Amino acid sequence: ARAMSFVWRWNPLGSTALENGAVGQGSGFEVFQLVEECKSASHVQALRGAASDENRMVVTCYAAQTQGALFVYAWSPSVMNEIMQTRVGRFEISQSLQISNPVSTEMLTAGGRDFLMVASNADWAPANPSPKTSTPAAALHSLCWDSASGALSVASTDPDATCRPLVRSSYGSDDFAGVVKMRAFDAGGEVYLALGQGLCSSLGRFSASFNRTACMQNQASQFSGGQPGALILQYNRVEGDLGKLTAMTDLASMRDHGIPVPDVEFRTHEQDLRIHVGCVAGWVHVRT
Repeated sequence: ARAMSFVWRWNPLGSTALENGAVGQGSGFEVFQLVEECKSASHVQALRGAASDENRMVVTCYAAQTQGALFVYAWSPSVMNEIMQTRVGRFEISQSLQISNPVSTEMLTAGGRDFLMVASNADWAPANPSPKTSTPAAALHSLCWDSASGALSVASTDPDATCRPLVRSSYGSDDFAGVVKMRAFDAGGEVYLALGQGLCSSLGRFSASFNRTACMQNQASQFSGGQPGALILQYNRVEGDLGKLTAMTDLASMRDHGIPVPDVEFRTHEQDLRIHVGCVAGWVHVRT
């Protein structure tokens, strides 16, 4: 048996063969394409290129290679589709990047640029069904998205690089421990990225031998309450990175003082915002 992922398409005028041989009419999702490059898709993100009408999707594949991969698929409208057996189009690989243990992606626009944030978590199942003796490595990567060319660029710390890391360099693996899902949102003129974090989550674990109690004893002892807490990052317009929450936003400063927060004071009294509500599997931003 081959392990793979699938693209499904809604068919409003579908049909299927019933057990008695009759053909039943109806609507529903049908398999449209096989994604054989990705055995275990942990997340799918839709992108759109500004230079054309081509749709693109990013698939993070936890088990595609030894350490995982990220594929960008571009829509090709006139090629043969092996499932449909006609030239109705299919998604074809336009770019591939190797990223260790990717579990989630999220688009984010900050400082006039578009980024694809990619969360890595070496504890995500089914690759690691058993508890480890220490907290598995986790990371938050930023890729620059060029909508004109429809390509992603890997961030580099080289001073001459056009794509620089968006996440503040002071953050390490423990800060992102157990990351599962992300949500980017804006509020009051500021850009935020919320991380859903949870050590020893049962999400995606297919092994009956998984022992969450033992996992918590091994991994979560360094965190108060057994979990790191869900982290919310804010884009810092002065530093050009995602970091701690500021004590005052530009909108609040304009309201109270008539001017934006001075650049030299932007990081004054900034603090990490962690929400300690246990294991957080994801976020939903609700506008009020």
